[in-house]
Amino acid sequence: MERHLVVCPLAELAPGEMRRVDPPENAPILVCNLNGELWAVDDTCTHSRASLSEGELEGDEVFCPVHWGKFHVPTGRAMGFPAEQDLRTWPVGVQDEMIVVELGEG
Repeated sequence: MERHLVVCPLAELAPGEMRRVDPPENAPILVCNLNGELWAVDDTCTHSRASLSEGELEGDEVFCPVHWGKFHVPTGRAMGFPAEQDLRTWPVGVQDEMIVVELGEG
């Protein structure tokens, strides 16, 4: 059975905004609205262990608040030193006007 996590109403995450969610059995996840498209990646920087939700979202890249490593949100790819390890990506969508992250098999 697929498990999913309800993030928030779609209307509460405007384009250019991001939100951290804390699933009970997973590491924190960062959900971003990039010009109306939703994307989800791990929230923890692979270099410094900082929360990316406390960083900056510019275009389709998120910058770590500690050492300014950057990641491409749609792919999770590390794009700027000192971050070298990619982020995990998560399927995300909308069900009944709510943003939902698919967590996989339960």
